[in-house]
Formats: sequence, C-alpha cells, structure tokens
Amino acid sequence: MPPAVVNQKLRNTAGYGTNKKQLFIQNIETTALLSFPTSRSIIEKPRKHREAKKNSGSRHALLSFLHRISFRGLIGITLGLIGLAVLAVGATIMALREDALRDATNDTANIATVLAEQTERSVQAIDIITSDIVDRFGNLGGGMAPDSFLALLRSRITHDQLVERLGHLPQTDFVALIDRDGHIANSSRTWPMPYNDVSRRDYYIHARDNTGRQLFISDLVRNRITNERNIFFSKRISGPNGEFLGLVLTGIKLSYFQHVYNSITSLRNQSFVFSRTDGTVLVRHPDDEEFARQKIPEESEWYALVAQGGGSFRSPGLFSDEPLLVAVRPLQGYHLVVNVSVSERAILASWRHRAILIAIGTGLALLCSLLLLYALNHQFAQLAASRSSLLEREARLAEKSHELEQANTRIDTAIDNMLQGLVMFDADGKLVVCNKRFIELYNLPAGAMRPGLTLRQVMELRKKTGSMPADIDTHVALVRKSMEAGQTRTQIVDFPDGRTFCITNRPSGDGGWVATHEDITERRTAERELVRARNMLGAVVENIPEMLIVKDAKSGRYIFLNRAGESFLGAPKDEVIGKTTAELHPPERANIIIARDRAALQSGHLTVDTLSFQTATDQFREVISKRVAIRGRDGEPEYLLNVVEDVTERRRNESRIEHLAHHDSLTDLPNRAALKLHLTKTLEGALETGDKFAVLCVDLDRFKEVNDLYGHAAGDSVLLEITRLMKKACGGAFLARLGGDEFMAICVDGVMPAAATALAQSLIAAVSGDIDCEGRKVNIGMSVGIAMFPSDGTDSVTLIRNADAALYRAKAEGRGEIRFFEAEMDRMLHDRRALQADLALSVSRNELQLFYQPQSRISGEIIGFEALLRWDHLRRGFVPPNTFIPLAEETGLINEIGEWVLREACREAASWRKPLQIAINLSPLQLRQGDFVSLVHSVLLENNLAPDRLVLEITEGALMDDYSRAVSILRRVKALGVRIAMDDFGTGYSSLSYLQSFPFDKIKIDQTFISNLDRNAQSAAIVRAVLALGHNLDLITVAEGVETPEQLTILRNDGCNEIQGYLIGRPQPIEEYAAIVGRSTGKNARIVVAG
Repeated sequence: MPPAVVNQKLRNTAGYGTNKKQLFIQNIETTALLSFPTSRSIIEKPRKHREAKKNSGSRHALLSFLHRISFRGLIGITLGLIGLAVLAVGATIMALREDALRDATNDTANIATVLAEQTERSVQAIDIITSDIVDRFGNLGGGMAPDSFLALLRSRITHDQLVERLGHLPQTDFVALIDRDGHIANSSRTWPMPYNDVSRRDYYIHARDNTGRQLFISDLVRNRITNERNIFFSKRISGPNGEFLGLVLTGIKLSYFQHVYNSITSLRNQSFVFSRTDGTVLVRHPDDEEFARQKIPEESEWYALVAQGGGSFRSPGLFSDEPLLVAVRPLQGYHLVVNVSVSERAILASWRHRAILIAIGTGLALLCSLLLLYALNHQFAQLAASRSSLLEREARLAEKSHELEQANTRIDTAIDNMLQGLVMFDADGKLVVCNKRFIELYNLPAGAMRPGLTLRQVMELRKKTGSMPADIDTHVALVRKSMEAGQTRTQIVDFPDGRTFCITNRPSGDGGWVATHEDITERRTAERELVRARNMLGAVVENIPEMLIVKDAKSGRYIFLNRAGESFLGAPKDEVIGKTTAELHPPERANIIIARDRAALQSGHLTVDTLSFQTATDQFREVISKRVAIRGRDGEPEYLLNVVEDVTERRRNESRIEHLAHHDSLTDLPNRAALKLHLTKTLEGALETGDKFAVLCVDLDRFKEVNDLYGHAAGDSVLLEITRLMKKACGGAFLARLGGDEFMAICVDGVMPAAATALAQSLIAAVSGDIDCEGRKVNIGMSVGIAMFPSDGTDSVTLIRNADAALYRAKAEGRGEIRFFEAEMDRMLHDRRALQADLALSVSRNELQLFYQPQSRISGEIIGFEALLRWDHLRRGFVPPNTFIPLAEETGLINEIGEWVLREACREAASWRKPLQIAINLSPLQLRQGDFVSLVHSVLLENNLAPDRLVLEITEGALMDDYSRAVSILRRVKALGVRIAMDDFGTGYSSLSYLQSFPFDKIKIDQTFISNLDRNAQSAAIVRAVLALGHNLDLITVAEGVETPEQLTILRNDGCNEIQGYLIGRPQPIEEYAAIVGRSTGKNARIVVAG
C-alpha cells in the first residue's frame, strides 16, 4: 500500500484502529511495507468469500427445501436419539471427572494433614530442645563474666551436652551454640570448633536484634561447613536482664524432608512445598532448588486459607504452568505451612483414559447410526458431497479471516506493550504511529499525539512538558539530515528530572523513519554501581592485611600482588608481576614453593602449609600459605590463588604462653604444673632403675612480715633475690615455686638421704644472711620438710603430701628447721584435716556456741557484752579458739561461721530488755566479702536492733592486705550507725597510722600490757601513753584482761574509760547473765562493781 493511500486513510479516521495496525505492518523496521507480499489479496479475500458464501447459501437452501419434507421425520428422530446419547455420554464423562477431582482433593488434604502433623512434631521437638538449652545457658550467663561464659560455651562438657541433645533430634543435622559476636563457639558436629563467623547470617541478625523467645526459621541455604542445603532453626539466648548472650542453632537437611515425603507410600504424583506463612518457599519436593526463597503470589487465595487454619483450593499454576489442586495445612504455633499439590493433568489421566474408551464406544454407536443414515440417504450422496465441499471452503475462509484478525491483534498488543516509546514518521515528516509508552514517557496530554503532526509539532508538545532539553530547530535538522543520508542516529539524553533516555532514529525504505525512546535510567545506575563495586572490591583486595598472590597456572608467573605482598616481599608489584618464583626467591626456597604450587594445582582443593624463611631484610618469618586452583570454563586450572598469612608474632606469643603456663610469672621458676610433670618423669625413671630421690617442701620464715611492713612490691623484690640465691644453692636440682613463699625442690643426685640433707642445709644457708629490701636489711629464714622415695611414698600425691606434713612439723617445732617425714606426722596431718572436715559441718550440727563476757565502765556499770565463739565438738569436747579459728581462715570457712556469729549475737542482743551493746570480733577475711555491708544491714533490720548497739572489733590484720578496700567497707558500715573498735591495739606495726586514717570509736588495749601493769614499769608507761592518746583523740579506751583490783585502780587513776576481764566476769552462756540483760530467769551472775 503506497504511503499516500496510508495517509489518506489516516485522515479519514478519528483514531488509529485497524489502520494503525496495518500501517505499522507496512512501515516497521527499514521498509515502508512489511513483508506481506499478498497483503492486498488478504484484505480482498474476505469480500470474495462473502459473495461466494451468499451464492452457495442460496443453492443449499433450495436443495434442503426440496428434500427435507420427505425425510424430516426420519432425520428428526435420528438426530434426537444421537443428541440424547451424546448428552448422556457427556454427562457421564463430566461426572467421572468431578469424582476424580473430589477424590484427589480428599487424598491431597489427608496427605497434607499427615505431613503437617509429622513436621509439627519435629519442629516442636526442636523448639523444646532449643528452649532447654536457651534456659540453661541464659541462667548461667547472667551470673558469669563474659570470658567465663564464652569458655563455658566452648568447653568439651558443652559439646557433650549438645551431642546428647542431638540424640533427641534425629531429624536434625547438628546443634550449635553461637556467641554474642557471631562466632560458632561449639557444635555437636566437632570439638573443638574451628573459627567460623556467621554474624551476617539472617538467624544471627534476627537473634541479636529481637529479644523474643520465638523459634526463628531461616530460608533454605547451603551449610558453609558441609555444603549441604539446610533449614536453620535458631533461638536467642538472653541473660536475666535481657542482654544478648548468643543463640542456639540447629539445622535440618533437605534430605530429611525427602525422607519424610518418601515414607508416605500414598504419594505418587503429588508435590510437597514447605513454606512460611508469609508465602516464602523453604523446601519443595521433588527437589527444585530454583523455587527456594520464592514467594507465593500475593493475589493467591492461599493466604486466606492459611489465615483460617487450612483448606484446599485450585491454583492456575503455583510455580508451574499447569493447574494444580493444593491442600494447605499451617503448623499450630509456628509460622510454617505444609502444602501438598497435584496437577489436574495427573488427576485426570485415568479419567481421560476412561473418557476416550467411552468416546470410542459412543463413536462406534454414532458410526453405526451414520452408516444407517448413509444407506438411507445414498441417493443424496452427490448433494451431501457438494454441501460438505461448500462447508469446507467456508471453514478455510473463516480460518484465514481469523488468522488475519489475530495478526492484527498481536501487532496492536505488541505496539501498545513495548517497553520503548515508538513513533513513526512518513517521508513528509508527518506522524503515522505513536504508542502509549511514548505518551507515558513524556507525560503528554491524552489525544495530543494525533496522526499528521510534524516532528517539530511533536517536539513542541514535549517542550511544554519539560522533556525537550535540546534546541528544537537543531534537533529537527540533525534528525532529518541523518534520515536523508540513510544513517541510524542514536543519542543518550539526560533529563533535568534525573532520567536518562536512549533515542534511536532508524530510516525506513520509503523516506520515513521509526524512532524508539527507551528509559535506561536504571541500567545506567546499575552500570555506575557495577563500576563502583569493582573499584571497591579492588580497594578491599589491595588493603587485605594478608598477602594475596595470583599466578598463571601454566607459566607460574605472578599476575597479581596486593600491598601486603609488596610489603612482605620488599618489592613493588611492578618488579614482581610477570616474573616466576625462581626469579624472585633463592633456589632452595623457590623449589619448595614451586613443588607446593604444583601439588595444589593437582589436588583440586584447598591446601594449607607452613614455610619458614628469612626476608630480604634478614628477618626470620614464619607464614601459613593457603593455595587453591581457580578453574576456567574448560574445567582446567587457569589461575592459582595463594593467600599468605604472616604468623611469626603469633608463634612467638604461643611460645611465650606455653612458657608462662609452666613457669611462675614473678620468679620465672617452674610452677606447680611443671612440678607435677617433672615429678611424674622422675618417678617413672626411679621405678625403672630403683634409684632413690627426695622431695623437699620449702617455706620462707618471716616473709609475711616483709609484705605487711613494706608492701607487696618490696616483698616481690625480696622474693626475686631469694630465688636467685636458692637457684645457686640448688645447683642442678629441680626447683619450683608453688605460690606465695612456698617452694619445692627435687633432689635426685647423690646418696640418699645425705644428699637431701645437704641440699636442705645449702638452701637454709643461702638465705640465712641479711637481704636488701629497698635499702633496708631484712632477715628471712627457711624451714624444710623432706619426703623420700620410695620409703615415704611411691606416687607424686603422697610424696608432696608427706613433704608438706614434714614442713608443717618443722615450722611447728621452730623456724629454720629441717624435718624428714615420719609416720606420726601423717597422723597429725590426718587429724588436722579431720578437724577441718568437722569444722565445715559444725554450723549444721549446732556445735558452735556463743559465750558472752561483760564489759563495763571504769565505774562498774555494765554497758554490754563481747560475744566469744566456742566449739563444742561431739568427740573432742571444747576445741580452743586459737586452734579452729586459724583453720577456718585457712579454709575459707570463716565467712560462713562469721555470718552465723553475727546473726546469732544480734538476735540474742535484740531479745534483751536493756539496750546493752554487743561486741563481735571480725576476721580480716570477712571484709573481703563483696556483700559484707549488705549483710550487716540486713541482720540489723531482721532483728530490729539499733545500729549503735553493735560494736565490730577488728585487728590491724584486717587493714593490711588491702587497706583502701577495707577502709571503704568500714566507712560504709560506720555510716549505718555501727561502732568500730580497734582490737589488740599496740601489738601491730602501724596502729598509729591507722588511727590517723580511720575514725575509730574505741581502741582496746591488748591484755599483754594489762597483765604486767602492776609489775612492769614499761607496760605501765605504754598503757598510760595509749590512754593519753585516746583521750587526746577523743576515743573511748577499753582495757582487756583486767583480773585484779590493783590493775583496776591503776587504770582508773590513769583515765581509762572501760574495762573487760575476769575481774568483771568470765565468758559464759548468756543464761548466766540473765538478770543483767533483763531476763526473769537464769542464775544471778557474780559481778564485781568497783566503788
């Protein structure tokens, strides 16, 4: 069709309609006429067909009229019977079809229910086990330091517990614990767990950012360790205050769902989809990985069925191109759904087979009827043949018309649904075709793009909407010039609104042209992002702290080296790229590297090895090299990637840690662990050879006094000097420090026991002289206990215990002594340990008692009592306090016993009618309790005891170990209203300095001064000085151990405020002083009142 005809038709139409489609067919691409060689005949054929049909219809009507009268009845009856038969057969077939669909729906629903119940039980089991783990570690983690809790997570015990929990979850692959930093701390799969960072996984991010206890279920992902696909179940571990401690993680392999699916024998054609309630697909069986993490379309009625608790529906194609019957079963309590589907094609396969058989039977019946009609209508064969030929021609013509109509529809759809805007101009530059996309791209008014507009008019319309950035005249001239030259013109245009278009003008064969306008904004943005990502990746690789090397797999030449590699090799990459290993390294090292490169290329998997060498700057370095081959499309190695990590410092640190693990940090002597190892080796050798050896347990005398007088720093310097002297004295003998001032030596050379005695004497002699302590001379002695092998023990535990028992006897008999182990010592040590065990049970057995000794003013008025602890042992009777109190302090039982004394004494005092004071002695160890102040406060509140009635007596020892902390605690106790007294004043080293630092309420003069008061002038002078000091400092002075009237008279004359001693009353049960405290029962105690 010529362009003039096309233009004329466009002018005669109000819109595009059919003419637009025909014109597009004729003008698309590079010709003005689409390659339809018979396009005119296609248009004219329908008209001829209508005329032929009209003539044929007249003849057919005439023949039908001539013959229908005689055969009307027969034909009517036959056709009626055939119609009824066809309807019956059709109804039967459709009923069978509905039965097949209904049965399939029921079967699918039943299978879905079974799968949902089984899956729900599996998830519930995971939920219960993970909740148990979360509760356990959440409770533990709240009361532990972070490092201790992390050590617990990584311990072997935790691994065994995870393995045990895994035994309850046969459906899971593993159970793991992840710490708060996203590292896998422990796993049932292996222990110890190698380093693995999962902080970017969705389950870690969900647990870290959400405080709920709900079970989190991940997508189907590949396990980093096993490379198998898993669904991960995780639950957050929170401390008591909700802090994030980590999470517990378990995974179910994809094979588990396959096993469950295969275990249901009724499954044949069904498929299984395991999804979340938000429509995200987790697992599909038969396995089809491409559907994982896809979502069910939002318009699907699947969501409504999930909301109402399940059901079945017909899907036009859920992740497939064929209709499906889908049964939906949500899991109660979890955001999971089990879906079982079966295609209608599979459901109706059997029905089709039966329908075909029925159809064949019906066809045969119809065939017989047709044969009968044929026999009856044989005389009308010619007429029937003519009529059939006519109908066939009509059908072909109708088909052709339909094809032409479909072609027009497709073209119309293609034009209006193009992603690009399209406009077509004829040779005169007039608009012929414009699609909807063009109007949308430039936001043009509806109806503005009329056929016949010139290019300039179109540009002016665009200019009005702000989408014409260039000059119109220039743009029109450039387009016309290119089209006249037959050249395709493409330009990229950036618009002010941020969009970018690609505009292409392509000439057609008749002088016109077709222009396409494509919005490439997203593509350009993606290209820029790709460039930025490549630059960022390059920067990351360049700045990786490990050396990164890439070599050509065939030639072995370096093709990449990052900055860390340049720094390590001491050469810029320009001097390395293109060279081989042999050109860069000495021959011996190069041969090792080349051999390992070749092994990595041949193995096909990651190889790890260690290499030690000297760098170009003569520095010794140790590196760990990881190599992996990168294969090309042909499957052969193309590159060799080598990541080299410098572990020199790590190895040095590990060596230092190993040394510190077996050596004392102060003296660098072997520690207790090293002693056990050495003693075990010595025992093994002695058992084989029969030789004797000795174990010497050494303890320094008077060393504690150095610490108390000069501080721990001075004590450390003295220890270092003593260690030097002892090492010199030991010669080749093994010497270890067990802690504090306790050492142990092993003597193996020489004749025993003479050699052991000589070594002990050498050690004592080495430290017998004065030792310099920060400019002062101190004298430190030494006691030694010796146990012999094999007479005193044949194992390390017995030898050490017996040497310690001998040392205990040596210190008990006098300092600077040497004692060999004897059986009697073992009995004494055994008795001491038995006494220690009984002391631990004394509180629960009610063996501890409180005796009360009265305290009075110098005038004789009773003002209170001091509570004194007594132990009435079931078998031993009363055990002296100077025996069991030190033992309680050594074992730590003093805290429990001290709390019992505090509670019992305050309870007793609160029951007195008279508001007398109650004094209680404190051990230095009690002040080290972190909650001591709270304990005192709670006891006062529980017994409703006024704080000023409680007096806590402490010695200087309570202040020596940690002065600042002790003073802080005492100030807090004093703030409660409790009174503080310094006991045994004058017997220590720093009493005066402590009086200056802390506001004591009382000072108690030690009874050693009072006992000689009336016989020793020096004692009397000291007492008078202390009393004067207390008076000047406005402190109450208390004299202990007052036993005679003469002592009382002297104290009264010197200004003492209060007294305590046998002269006033002996320590007795409180019942003996019932009258004094205001009780109506009990004996009347004898109290001496000075007058």
